[in-house]
Amino acid sequence: MLSFTNPPAIHFSRFLDPFATFRRYKIRGIRNLIFYGPPDHPQFFSEFLSFPFLDDGVDASDVTCRVLYSKYDFLAMDRIVGTKEAVAMVSAT
Repeated sequence: MLSFTNPPAIHFSRFLDPFATFRRYKIRGIRNLIFYGPPDHPQFFSEFLSFPFLDDGVDASDVTCRVLYSKYDFLAMDRIVGTKEAVAMVSAT
């Protein structure tokens, strides 16, 4: 895990696949998720999306999630969203 702190209001951490695989920490305080490519294991996606809701009073409108992908990530997207949706997503890019 790599942590970075820029000007006072901007904080972000970078989690690598080995960290998520071997260290199953529950990270609190996440509000904005950015995946630089879909995770290798589809359960990681749902686990990371559940982290913001560990805190009380978090509304779904407060949480954002972005996944950067290309047509070469089709198989990983297929495991996460299903074949029909993955075809639509990959053909739209």
